[in-house]
Parts: sequence; C-alpha cells; structure tokens
Amino acid sequence: MKNQIIKTLARVLFGGLFLFGLFYKIGFDRIAESLVRLNLWALPLAVGLFVLFLWLSSLGSWVLLRAFSRLSFREFLPCYLPSWAIGLFLPGKLGEVSIIYYLKNRDIAVGQGTAFFVVGKTMTVLALGIVASTGFFTFFSFREAVQLFLLLVVILGSFIFFLLSSFGRNVTRKVLPQRIQERFAGFSSAFSSYFQKHRGLLALSLGIKLLGFSCIAVMNYFIFAVGLNVHIAVFKILQISTMETFSALIPISVNGLGIRQAIGIYLYSLLNVSAPIVASSQIVGWVLIYLFGVIIFILPRPS
Repeated sequence: MKNQIIKTLARVLFGGLFLFGLFYKIGFDRIAESLVRLNLWALPLAVGLFVLFLWLSSLGSWVLLRAFSRLSFREFLPCYLPSWAIGLFLPGKLGEVSIIYYLKNRDIAVGQGTAFFVVGKTMTVLALGIVASTGFFTFFSFREAVQLFLLLVVILGSFIFFLLSSFGRNVTRKVLPQRIQERFAGFSSAFSSYFQKHRGLLALSLGIKLLGFSCIAVMNYFIFAVGLNVHIAVFKILQISTMETFSALIPISVNGLGIRQAIGIYLYSLLNVSAPIVASSQIVGWVLIYLFGVIIFILPRPS
C-alpha cells in the first residue's frame, strides 16, 4: 500500500513537472493573454455539452450491465459517477475500478461486476481506437499511421484473446491465489457471454460512447471558436481529443497529466494553431472536468 502511494505521488510529480516545463517553454504570459481574451459565452455551452457527455458515458456503460442486471439507469448513476470522479485522480483510470464495489452494494457479484468493468473499458478503448485510427492517417505519414494502427489492433486483440481463451484462464489460475479466484468467481462466464450472447449490447454501447466523444469534440470546438475565436473542423478536434485520451490510458502520470497536453499542442500545431491558444483551451477544459469531478466526489455516495 505504501509503495502504491509513493508510485502515485511520483506520477503526480512527474506529470506536474512535465506540464510546468511545457507551459514555461510556451510562456505563462502568452497563455495568460489568451485566457484574458476568452469569451465567457463559451463556458455555458461547454458545461452543457460536458453534462451531455457524462450522461452518454453513463448510458453507454449502463446498457452493458443489462446483460445480467435489471438495475435502472437512475440507480446506476450513483454508482458510475463517483467511480468516474475517483478515476480522475488515480493513474491509468484505476480509480474507476471502484464501480465494482458500488455494484456489489447493488447485489451484483464481484465476478460479474469485474466482467462489466473490463468489457466497458474494452468498448471505450475500441471507440477511441476507431476515431484515433483516422487521426493516425490524417496527422502522420502513411507508414507511421499503419504502424500505429497495427500496434493498436495487436494490443486490443491480444487482450481480448487472453481473456476469452483457455490459455488466458489457465495463466490466471496459476498466477492468482485460490482465495482471489474465488472472489472473482463468474468473471469468465460473464465476460464470454458478452461476445457470445450480447453482441447487440456491445454494438449499442460502442455507438453511445462514440456519441459521447463527439460531445467532447463539440465542447472543445466552442471553446476554440466562441471562446478563443479560432475555427477548427469538429472532426479534426475529435481526432485529436481521442489521441490525447489514449495517452491518459498509459499509467505514467495521473490521468495523462502533461503527456496529453504535449500531444495536443503538437497535433494542433500541424493545423497552424498557436501553442498559447491550445494551452488556454486545455486549461479551460481541464478546470471544467476537474470541477465536475470534485463536485461529484464530495456528493453523498451510495451506501
């Protein structure tokens, strides 16, 4: 436990120092000038779209739960939103694992809750991958784009194969102690059932998650267009935002702090958008997301 805390603090420090260095190179005064010129009419538009994103993200996860639970969407929200908020403050979205605990309090077995969580993350990565793959071919050379696409396919395909195959189950049995395996009883059958009996739910969840990412892209469009008077095609913003989000899945800093900002600044520079403008939009989006996270985090949680 102590080692995990030290690693988390180290990732926070790494991400914070990396971001400080990035903004220092751009110039804090130049970023401040862009923020001062921000049109505040962009903020209510951004807030509304982010609320819609959270609703769609919750809905995209809830439909997966229908495979083995009749928990209503209204009952599911107090489980999903706190886990999302906790995930903002822990590396690699590990905090979102807490939804398994919340679902357990709703009489959903740990094995089923874990299968639901893993499939949900798989659908999220798949949705990100679909859009980000188009971005690979937009912003990189054909050779680089093919390499990135194949890497994505191999990683995602290997992960699903490992969980579905007898080889993966045998490895899990050998690695995990028996008492741990007993706590996650039912995971394998619940996970497999999604791909054998509930492919319609997978497709529906994937579509809803894609709509959710589109909301984030439109939100960023309004921050750029209305707030900072910079016009960029929504689809290109969507491509960049998904590639930024991919970096947050790599647990080298908390929620991709520093890394995703650097990737965004680089990609927007290819569209001739200045670094201070991009940094300003990132700060506005960052404050908005974490403000929602703090509000949700301090609200009463399901018992």
